[in-house]
Parts: sequence; C-alpha cells; structure tokens
Amino acid sequence: MSKPKDQTVTITGKVTQVSDSSLTVVDDQKAEHTITLAEKTKITKAGKSAKAADIKADDSVVVVAQKGEGDAWTAVSVKVS
Repeated sequence: MSKPKDQTVTITGKVTQVSDSSLTVVDDQKAEHTITLAEKTKITKAGKSAKAADIKADDSVVVVAQKGEGDAWTAVSVKVS
C-alpha cells in the first residue's frame, strides 16, 4: 500500500548545513533532517523572496517538505526567520 504523494511535514529547527541542492536541519528534538531543495522550492527570508545561497548555518527555519521516493524529502517552502 503506497502513501499519498502529497504527504507533507513541517520541520522547525536550525540549519546545520546548506548547499544549492539540500538543507540539513536539526529540530528541537535534536533529530537531523536532510531536505532536498528543488527549483520550485519557495524560499523566503525576512518576508522577501530568497535563494538557497541566502540561507546560512545557524539560521532558524520552518520547512514544509513533501515525501518523495523512499525516505527522501523535498522542500515545498523554506521560511528563514
């Protein structure tokens, strides 16, 4: 039985690593999540549109991610606070 493709989760935490294509976030439970950044991922910082390059380690983020193949997660949106 397959899970619906539109399953999303919200991950709130601190960025530990960031690249052009992925983001690693540690949540308040100290769990590490690596999330793929896609071209269609909407990134905002201080209420304005941003790019992956604008995200820095130690930034606080709220990521809405969609489940992909296996345990892969792709960010739908990343809000840097």
